[in-house]
This record gives sequence, C-alpha cells and structure tokens, in this order.
Amino acid sequence: MLKKNIDLNQYLADQQIYANLLIYDYSQADAVVPESRVTLLSSERRRLTQRGGRYQLYNNSGDFYANGLTLADLNRRLPEMIASDRPQVLSTEEPHLDIVADLIRQVAAMGLVVTGSRYVCKRTWTVTDDRRLMATLLSHQGCTVQAGETPGSAVMVDEDHQPVMREEPDGHDAELVDEVRFTVQDRAGHPLIRLIPLDLLGAALYGLRCGFSAHQLQEWLLWPRLDQSLIGSARLALVESRQTPAKPMTSLTDLRELSTVSVPTDRPITARWFQFTNAADTRDLGGAMVPEEASEVLEATFHGDPRPSDRDFSDWLVRLAACFNLQIQRRQRRRLAVCDVNRFKVENGEIADLEATSRANTGGFPETVYEIFDREAGLSVCYDLSFRGLVPTLLALVAQNKIVLSKKDN
Repeated sequence: MLKKNIDLNQYLADQQIYANLLIYDYSQADAVVPESRVTLLSSERRRLTQRGGRYQLYNNSGDFYANGLTLADLNRRLPEMIASDRPQVLSTEEPHLDIVADLIRQVAAMGLVVTGSRYVCKRTWTVTDDRRLMATLLSHQGCTVQAGETPGSAVMVDEDHQPVMREEPDGHDAELVDEVRFTVQDRAGHPLIRLIPLDLLGAALYGLRCGFSAHQLQEWLLWPRLDQSLIGSARLALVESRQTPAKPMTSLTDLRELSTVSVPTDRPITARWFQFTNAADTRDLGGAMVPEEASEVLEATFHGDPRPSDRDFSDWLVRLAACFNLQIQRRQRRRLAVCDVNRFKVENGEIADLEATSRANTGGFPETVYEIFDREAGLSVCYDLSFRGLVPTLLALVAQNKIVLSKKDN
C-alpha cells in the first residue's frame, strides 16, 4: 500500500518512469493432467471470454522496472520501488541460467556435448515462390544468385532460372539476429539438435535427460506450429549469418560470456537457416530450419501433417510439478491493445483507476500461456509464462527442493 504522502504520478514523472497497460482477452484455464486430451503443447481452440490487463513500467532506455504484472501485483510492487533510493530495473539475463548449466552437466554424463556460437545476421532473403523452394530443397539442386530487375538488387533462381527468393535490403526485425544459439552433439561429434535458442535450451536438454529422442524434441519444441491465421500473413525468409567458432559449454560462465564474443565483420557467412516470422509483431514463428532439414519441416507445416503427441513429455513435466504439490494450467489469449498510461488514480493507497491512450494497431495473435499454482497454498506462483519460460521455471522450483525427477526415476 502506498503511503498517504506519496503522489504516485509525480513520483513516476520525477523518476522518468512510464507505464503501459496491455489488454488481453483470455480463455478459461485448463488444468493439464496426465493422460488427458489436453497436453502442454496440444492444439487447443477456446473462446476468449475473460478480459485482463497487464502492466509495464519502463524508462527511456527501454529498461523495465515491472513487466506483465496484474494490477494486484503492481500495487504490491510500487511501494517496494518507492521505498528504495534508486528503483532497480529488471535483469535482461535469461532467467534460470544456473538450471541450464546444471542440465548441460547432466547430459555430459550421457556423452552429449553442448556447443554454442554467437550469430550475427549478414543478409536475408524473402521466399517468393514456396513451390519452387520445396522442389529445390527436395532435389538438392540449390539456387543460384543473380542480379535482380532493379540496380543493386539480387534474386536466387532455381535450375530453370525462375526466381525463388529475393534479397531483402531492409531485413525484418525478427530475422536481423544478433544472438546465441546452441547445438547438441553426440559422442562422435554428430549434431543431434542444431540452432537451439537460449530460451529453449533448458527444455531441450531436460527432454534429452529424460530419454526422449532428438527428433521428437525438434518436432515438439522447434518445428513451426502455424494455423492458417498465422501462416497466411507470415514471411518465410532465408537468414544468412556470420558466427563465432563453436565453443563447448561447460559452465554458467560459458553461457553468460558467449554473447560477448566478438564476431569480426569480415568473417564469411557460415550459417544459413529458414525462418517464419510475422510482419505484424516482428516475432519469430517456430524455430530455425537448416536447409538440410527444411524440406521435411516445411512439408509438414504446409500440409498440416499431424504432429506426434507430446503426451509423454507433457506428462513427465506435469507429474514433476505434482511431486511438489504444483499444478500447471494453460490458457489461450490474444492481445487487444497497448495503452500508454497518462495518469493513475489512487484510492486508499492503491491504484483504483487510470487514464490511458490506446496505441494504434497493437493487437496480437492468439498464443498459449501457462500458470503454475501452489495447490496447498491456493496461490499462483507464476503466470503468463510461455512454454519456453515454463520448463526452466518449473525446474528452478524443483531445484529448491533438491530433487530431480527423470524418466529413469519411479
């Protein structure tokens, strides 16, 4: 509760802190239980009948003091901020890296090696003909670069000299990567899973730790899951990047320092992958598809091939949560708008209302979010988690109890 002598709006103005309200429509929650039709990754269709707001506090540098909080949690957070001499911004480090480092050590005991590289995008190509791309990938003929119709432009053509892709001078935000990605190799050095983003590495390693195959995990975690509403407006691009030499990951320090390794600007392009992105909100849609595997992934995506059920993986995670009296629930949601908060109205020490201006064209696409409940306390532990965030968060909660459950455990 805010102290009576505190003017919240003046405090935020003095600190140059700004507030957003994100408005979502949510479905009712589904509790995920073992051996049910609803799994963590199953395709579910629900009516979005519940509206909810989430709040952000940030500064001119784009640093967040709060991100995605309910109004109740924002009311709890503000007194803590005001009581400190200098409000602390949220860490930009990927959460629970210590859990990922521990999983790297666990799979090393299985003979697997995790290597990482920093990737910096050099050039992107927009696919203009899906059918010709598929034919080229299936025939393993490759494409040839030639000059485009306008000066300075370039296109890739197939063996019939028909255009398949055009060079994109102004790349799409989600394609212009400067990030770290990882590869899991077997004892012989053969790659099992490639180009794993950092926020999915924990889930992939835990799956391997539990005995699931690399191909299963690729299909569950990395292959695009696009219905017609998403794929209809999606971009398909070939991303070409420079990369640092692959470095074995053995510690938390390795994970933290990888993004700081310099990538010389004169280094040649050594990494290529296909990527779906969404032009509306600049997010990637599914994982990176290396050219050698792209035909299989794209064929399954374009034809809507049924995916192998993630039931076993889902059930293990749900049972893991249940061992500690935790329950995982999932909901569908869609963002309706992003609003700039002009003024908060405070009553009895808490925010009771606000004045805000809605930004234009800030709606989003449906997505699945997860919540972890403490069943004994009847309280939410974490909410609005992506699947990428769910697995390491759950493992971090388990680690607090010093118990690890895997497929080899009873």
